[in-house]
Amino acid sequence: MNENPGRRIRAFGLAVALVAALAIPAAALAATGGGDTIQPRMAGPVVVDVEGVTLNDKLLATIQFRLTCNEITYYDWELGQDVTTTEGRLFASGQLIQAQGRSIASASGFGARTDVTCDGSTVNHLAVQVIAGNLPLRRGAALIGVTAEVGAGDGEEFGASGPTELRLR
Repeated sequence: MNENPGRRIRAFGLAVALVAALAIPAAALAATGGGDTIQPRMAGPVVVDVEGVTLNDKLLATIQFRLTCNEITYYDWELGQDVTTTEGRLFASGQLIQAQGRSIASASGFGARTDVTCDGSTVNHLAVQVIAGNLPLRRGAALIGVTAEVGAGDGEEFGASGPTELRLR
């Protein structure tokens, strides 16, 4: 066999470089707590706006938000026709991302299902609590986002606040 030892060394070096190229970003993502995302603003039949955030303690924050939604139309299988209602059922989730030196603290949580009025003008004031996922939360600037899904029967609508910069107090 007439194998070139230089070729083996180059192949081994390439394999090591490939493993390092994949491992370093994965380690950085794990070390900084990356992964939680805030949905971009989506305002249509459901409009969500973040009003404030309160730092309850190092592991818990409460996001206050307001929501307006249009009437919901869905197909009622018992009646065999479309039905329009102003009574919606809300499912909301909150996300918080905070830079802390070279690390990113993140928190997320889901709100309890609750009834909301969807008539296009009623402002529903609500809150969702988020729990720190990787690092304790601190007072200071943070990006906050809330997503909301409002449904009735088989119909549902979606909205998102988009990233909102606020101070944790």
